[in-house]
Amino acid sequence: MAMETAPQLEQTMVRAIDRVYARALLELADEGGVLDEVADQMSDLSALIGANPQFGQLLRSPSVDDATKASMLENAFKDRVHPLIYRFVLVLQRKGRAENLPGIVVAFRQLFNEKHGVLEVQAQVAQPLDDASRQFISKWVASVTQRQVALHETVNEDLIGGFKLRASDHQFDASVSTQLRQLQRKLSLAGETTARGIVNQIVTE
Repeated sequence: MAMETAPQLEQTMVRAIDRVYARALLELADEGGVLDEVADQMSDLSALIGANPQFGQLLRSPSVDDATKASMLENAFKDRVHPLIYRFVLVLQRKGRAENLPGIVVAFRQLFNEKHGVLEVQAQVAQPLDDASRQFISKWVASVTQRQVALHETVNEDLIGGFKLRASDHQFDASVSTQLRQLQRKLSLAGETTARGIVNQIVTE
């Protein structure tokens, strides 16, 4: 049961305070027996924020006064989300933490997945994955870790090809750009004869 978050939010910096607020919301929802419902709507909320980056920018802007931010939040969430989420958003506004909402959404997703034993995997790819590639990578990581996987991808054209995966503190790099850099280092360190041998070995592998 992995909670999805919009790809646009994947680069959002999650601070310690974001996790504090996200954990409070998760625990309240769990105690009230509405965790799954709240998680579903938080996923919808992530899609809303991800599709409208200017919304998060306005919440973070010091030039936007509190009254305007409160009106924005009321128009966006009142009677549209679970009452617990709306009350939570109002608390954020009163405490001057409305700008933290994008980070809290991501932190909530992370905590929700941790609670359900889901491993979050961040994938940097040279180009968007098709469904078959996404499924292959997810199944491969799941087979290695013996855990359910939530795969989140971001496009990094500098990779040229291949991908980089990060899960917790572990990273697997299968990018063409990294392979080229490794080859360049080998050639610069090797003598001419040795270099030819390295190139021949790579070509024949």
